[in-house]
Amino acid sequence: MACLFVLAVQLARVCLLADTKDQQMTLAEEIPDGTEVSVSGTVEWVREKEKITAVCLRKNQVRYAGTILKESKLVVCIRPDQLKEQLNIGDKVIAEGEKESFDAARNPGNFDQKEYYRKQGIHVKVRADTLEKQSEKSLLYDRIKNEMWKWRKKLSGQLQTKMGSYYGGTMSAILLGEKSGLDEEMRKLYQKNGMGHLLAISGLHMSLIGMGLYSFLRKAGTSFFTAGMAGSSFLLLYTGMTGNGIASQRAWIMFAMRMGAEITGREYDALTGLAAAAVWICIWFYRLKERRTEKEQRKTKSRERWMGVPGILLVCLSVLLPGSCWLMHQVQGQVTVTVLDVGQGDGICIRMPGGKNCLIDGGSSDVSSVGAYRIEPYLLYCGIRNIDYAFVSHGDEDHISGIRELLEDQRLGIGIRTLVLPAEEYWDEKLKELAVLAAENGTRIAEIHAGEQVVDGTGEQKMSLRCIGPEMGLSESGNAASMVLQAEYGNFSMLLTGDVEGAGEKQLVKSGRLGKCRILKAAHHGSKNSGTEEFLDAVEPQIVLISAGRGNRYGHPHEETLERLKSRNCQVYSTQQCGAVTIQSDGKKLFFSRKCGGGGSD
Repeated sequence: MACLFVLAVQLARVCLLADTKDQQMTLAEEIPDGTEVSVSGTVEWVREKEKITAVCLRKNQVRYAGTILKESKLVVCIRPDQLKEQLNIGDKVIAEGEKESFDAARNPGNFDQKEYYRKQGIHVKVRADTLEKQSEKSLLYDRIKNEMWKWRKKLSGQLQTKMGSYYGGTMSAILLGEKSGLDEEMRKLYQKNGMGHLLAISGLHMSLIGMGLYSFLRKAGTSFFTAGMAGSSFLLLYTGMTGNGIASQRAWIMFAMRMGAEITGREYDALTGLAAAAVWICIWFYRLKERRTEKEQRKTKSRERWMGVPGILLVCLSVLLPGSCWLMHQVQGQVTVTVLDVGQGDGICIRMPGGKNCLIDGGSSDVSSVGAYRIEPYLLYCGIRNIDYAFVSHGDEDHISGIRELLEDQRLGIGIRTLVLPAEEYWDEKLKELAVLAAENGTRIAEIHAGEQVVDGTGEQKMSLRCIGPEMGLSESGNAASMVLQAEYGNFSMLLTGDVEGAGEKQLVKSGRLGKCRILKAAHHGSKNSGTEEFLDAVEPQIVLISAGRGNRYGHPHEETLERLKSRNCQVYSTQQCGAVTIQSDGKKLFFSRKCGGGGSD
């Protein structure tokens, strides 16, 4: 009961009175990206990978433009071949390089690197050219931590040497929490079969190791006190060696309380142990911000008015009720279109009102493994395990690379039931290879021609996804022959154009199939030759969505295209600035939201 009381107080403080410390923006974080800086600090941890070594430094001094700033923690990234000597935890080092910011999630469900490091009190990273030791003197705590880290590396190496990289990497993850050598297919097998928790150092490990050691010592004739202290101390070192994760801390606290019950002759209560662990984690990982600006103090005073049970109930209801309504509304009667941020490429997910899921293209030319890191996490976030129809507009890599990944991995990942391609006369080598890959992995292949459509739902809740191009006999191939789709659902209408431009746009206008659409997905990432005056006259879009990579070398979207859209008072949303853009409609009203801030309705 005492633990629950402390948790309630901490919950009120964090949720209603103040922001957590990790949300405070530091001075070093305000330094422009790409600025040359010099950093000196103490090594907190080292993570070695094949292409990069990440070093976390604490108690840092950041020198920039003649100014010295203090930064509690930051990460230095450097290539392994640039490290001249072995680093140890506790070493004093100095590094020089460019300041960079961590990336926020660009799509719902994607890994948020910025938030991940913020929760650890890390706001800045430096892409270093040099990193040198200044001193090897360290505290006793650092020396112990360093020895544990060396043991972890040594044991992991021995496991992989004796058992091979495949099985040794798996055992390293299970026994040591070292997942860098874990085979990706093995990881997915654990997750798909609901056994992913076995790869986290937690209660199962503590029970087997701790209780095994305790029982062995008791049978050997040692006292309760000696056996209990030995088991607790050994597991404390094991927790530190395996990374000191939250799950392992929770398990160690509960184990230590169980040993306390054994030593004192009392009965162990699991709920009390769990509550005590929750208090420790809550206080340790959610410390309050000590300093607040005048603006933040005014916010705090406003929140204080809502303290107490009524305030907590109001917060719960404000979250649960809209969330429940949104989930219920997602099932049927609503279309959801999300233009994913896949970098320089296209990837559009459509959830139709009758429950069918469609993917329109899926690829990137500047984001590696875009299927694994951008598309699949979003689909899983939305609870989508199977794509009913995956449409491919044409064979460029920035439209198919992610779909290729999904096809290759659908045994463990997202399934694709039907791959929909343009008429076979427009297939290039890439599309032919994609069709073969789909057939090998059990996916049905279908062609779609101008005038054909996919329909989902019935009556007033019927949505159509109609192909309006390319026309048969179009002499030009490539971008101009991209598949063009028009989605309609009540008052909702959207044109999906692939990379069609030039002759392709002219052919669409002449075909008579092109109608007015309120929403336009700009062709070819907003290139100079897309969105001609004649084409825009026929479509008359009010909202234009552009999928393009940040800082892409093509200069997309082109300034002339943006000027043409601006002259027509179009609302333009680009994934460069907005991240993923989601549009929802019940056939009457329209609501849109952006991953990187803001939303609205009409």
